[in-house]
Amino acid sequence: MEETWSFIKNEALPHWPFVFGYISFVVIGYFMKAQVWTKARANKPGKLRNFFHFMRRTLAMHAPVAGVLYSLMPDTPVSPGVEGMGAEMLYWGGCGMASSFSFHAVSKYIKGKTGVDLDKAITAAVSPSMTPDDPDKTPPTQS
Repeated sequence: MEETWSFIKNEALPHWPFVFGYISFVVIGYFMKAQVWTKARANKPGKLRNFFHFMRRTLAMHAPVAGVLYSLMPDTPVSPGVEGMGAEMLYWGGCGMASSFSFHAVSKYIKGKTGVDLDKAITAAVSPSMTPDDPDKTPPTQS
């Protein structure tokens, strides 16, 4: 038991910024995909149609770009050994890339093994009145 605690304390805990950033990118990214960059908005006629379509098409790049932009903030926490602006940009960009890749891989694995579409399940939990890829349903408006 002491060896396990020693490993956690000395090897795993120093990397808390990566783990926290990874989880944050997954949660925020999925919320943005389900609520903001929807197919309904990308297909809706209007001035912003091309913008929403572009943002929808580039969803996989959002987390790495957000990570790089996050690294530009002063005093950003990083794991030990990450020194310099370039290293921080790679660190947080890699964190965003890992979150995007792993969420996609996990959702495909779950869909293949169980047949459950994780995108639709999470979107239904976040916003029961809207399904993710249904352009006929738009978010409810408040009157």
